Amino acid sequence: MKLTYYSTFWCGPCKQFAPVVEQFCSDNGIEFVKLDLEEVKDDLILPLIKSVPFLKFEKGLVTRTTCGTMSISELKKFCDIQT
Repeated sequence: MKLTYYSTFWCGPCKQFAPVVEQFCSDNGIEFVKLDLEEVKDDLILPLIKSVPFLKFEKGLVTRTTCGTMSISELKKFCDIQT
């Protein structure tokens, strides 16, 4: 499982939410990758990103994307983590 976190250096909510997501990933055995949109050159993902923070979760063949901040319970639901 891998969660990629797309943000920008100027985004306040991104700065606040990143440590929450990183700790969530650590607690649940999910690989955490943080990328700054100013440095991303991936032509496949960039058109999908309309707002930041943007999250892409990959588990096997399943890929989910969402944008914005969320609670821990919403993160669990997004990543399909059973409580």
